Amino acid sequence: NLTIIESGVFDSNQLKSVVIPDSVTTIGEDVFCDCTNLKKIVIPAGVTSIGNGAFGSCTSLTKVPELPATTLYNSCYRRMFQGCTSLTTAPELPAMTLANNCYDQMFINCHGLQRPPYLPAK
Repeated sequence: NLTIIESGVFDSNQLKSVVIPDSVTTIGEDVFCDCTNLKKIVIPAGVTSIGNGAFGSCTSLTKVPELPATTLYNSCYRRMFQGCTSLTTAPELPAMTLANNCYDQMFINCHGLQRPPYLPAK
């Protein structure tokens, strides 16, 4: 069973849709970076670590996938959607337990967002 998607594995790929298997717990850095045709992503609840810039510059994304994890590790979601200029809606971010630098610059240069994300964690 696949548990880790290694960094940069699909960088600049022509993928249009991604459903990450339920067995995955870790998504590396820049995994789908510059996948400019990517429009849909499904992330399972068991994913607790997503590396820097995992979906950066996926300019066809208009909606962020549900991010169901409630506990996040260091730097999780950092720069996750940077440069996704077509995003209009931010997701609910249910994590209540955060490590250092979680959510840091998550939506930087996402100029199409119509409202900021709700951050329940303190």
